[in-house]
Amino acid sequence: MTKSQDLQTTLHRIYNEAAEVMSGLMDTQNMYIALYDKNTAIVEFPLAYQDGKLVPDEEKVAGRPWGPRRFGERNGLTEWVIQHKESLLIEKDFEGWAKAHNVNVFKMDTRCWLGAPMLLRDEVIGVIGLQNFERERIFDQQHCDLLMTIASQTGVAIENAQLFEATREIARQREERLRRLQQISQRMVEASQNPEGVLEFIARTANDIINSALTSVYLYDQATSTFTSGVSVWREGAVERIENSALPSPEDFASQIAEGQTSDFIENIADRPRVSSFAHRFHLQAFAALPLTIAGAQGLPTTMGVLFVNFKEPHVFLEDEQEILRHLANQAAVAVAFSSAQAAALAQEQLAALGTATGTLQHRLGNTINVILPAVLRLRHRVGDDATSLSILDTVERNALFAGEVIRRMQNPLRSEPFVRTNLNSLLREAIQKCIQENRYPQVSVLVDPAQSSPNDHDQPQLVITTQLDEHLPETFASVGQMTEVFRVLVENAIKAIQPNAGVITITSRLTGNALGRFAEITVSDTGKGIEEKTQQKLFKQPVPRKEFGEGAGLGLWLSQIIVRSHQGVIRLYASEPGKGSTFWLRLPILAQPLLSHAVPKGEERL
Repeated sequence: MTKSQDLQTTLHRIYNEAAEVMSGLMDTQNMYIALYDKNTAIVEFPLAYQDGKLVPDEEKVAGRPWGPRRFGERNGLTEWVIQHKESLLIEKDFEGWAKAHNVNVFKMDTRCWLGAPMLLRDEVIGVIGLQNFERERIFDQQHCDLLMTIASQTGVAIENAQLFEATREIARQREERLRRLQQISQRMVEASQNPEGVLEFIARTANDIINSALTSVYLYDQATSTFTSGVSVWREGAVERIENSALPSPEDFASQIAEGQTSDFIENIADRPRVSSFAHRFHLQAFAALPLTIAGAQGLPTTMGVLFVNFKEPHVFLEDEQEILRHLANQAAVAVAFSSAQAAALAQEQLAALGTATGTLQHRLGNTINVILPAVLRLRHRVGDDATSLSILDTVERNALFAGEVIRRMQNPLRSEPFVRTNLNSLLREAIQKCIQENRYPQVSVLVDPAQSSPNDHDQPQLVITTQLDEHLPETFASVGQMTEVFRVLVENAIKAIQPNAGVITITSRLTGNALGRFAEITVSDTGKGIEEKTQQKLFKQPVPRKEFGEGAGLGLWLSQIIVRSHQGVIRLYASEPGKGSTFWLRLPILAQPLLSHAVPKGEERL
């Protein structure tokens, strides 16, 4: 039998050659070829002729005589040959034989039937069947022997065709997999250029390439074993940003993936109902959970985040798809790490731009205020004791001074300074002293150490600042002025959150480390009024002015985040509860050499 490269072509060639060989010996007008897949237990009929005419594909649907069916679903003649692995010749009394052997047939008007198994290494891969509806004994044992020979050769030809198709399909799948892997790599390079949108970009890429219903990406801080932010993107395009209480908890399945640094593929949530409340929330049926890990400074893997790729129906994750997802997770981890470096560079550019803008603004505003304040002084002499006029002049003067103070406070942390080796504990102590000196509530005692209190101190509300600083914290390279300003903002905000009541501020520093390197972690906690949920959402995204006049323009935390990012660090609100207080957390890398910084205009003009 001639070898074919295409299964369907092979089947037609088998029929034509068999019909040519057998045409002078037996009837081939009603002939079919059935294929049997032992792995799936499916019997199908890719080629069938009735009265010399090819049975159309529309007749080969489930439930019809020529449609595919599961082996054992119907005990037909084809199934009998497959089960017994031998040829079958029914020369006469077809109906009687079928009833005696409990075989189901679609048409009892068959008069004579002949079938032979296609054997390959003692396994049945199909059946060739012949039937006649007009006469009995049209087939005999010689016909049966000939059909067995043809069936044997047919089995080899079909195997060759199937092997070729399988090889071609593997090549096609590899080509498609390579294309998708290249697409992922290209997209992740693009994503890393956009620090603000990297998570959304990763999620959209997963939806596009894997055809998932919903993809979620969470950033993970391995040093504190907490998730810091996240985003979910639906295939339809909807985006949900995830922050604070909506992030996975330490007990959540996502934390297990982050800590264990191993992927998990849940093909049916019904089999593991406790793995993710997230899946139940959105009525998902299957998902893949993969850690975003990169090699750290010491070669150990560090978790940057967790990727969830979700489906609305049970989903079988084939080997190729798992490989693509793992590649996506690896590339996403690199994109997240690179975007962090980009964020630091962007923060330095923002500082440079702000320095230029505030320097110009300070100069112009200074000239204006230098005109306003002398004019106010002259007007005071003219209005005499007119209370209304004096009140208006007081307001003008107070606003002018406040505007100048805001610009001055903005300009100080933006001044250009080199990164120098410094002790962060010393900067913390300096920031505390500055805040004590600037305390605007003289009726409140500010104590750096509770042991300093005296009996007289207890006559008025006490605000106690305690420090728990790691004296073994190594020096690092930083901008002294900028980092002192960040610490001052945190301590001053804590004081304002408590005053004029009594309370405690606790400031800590400690050395931590992971595969990415060593870090200084600093916390500033207070027992003050806390921060409302709606305010928490925008603390670092935009200036948040205080309601009380003269309490500041709300630039402190916003600028602090830019400064910390320029030092390749992280700052965030760690915890806050209205009426109970807040904790801010800051992490800075211990740098062995200074970062490259942008030159920032100094803006030395004075008001």
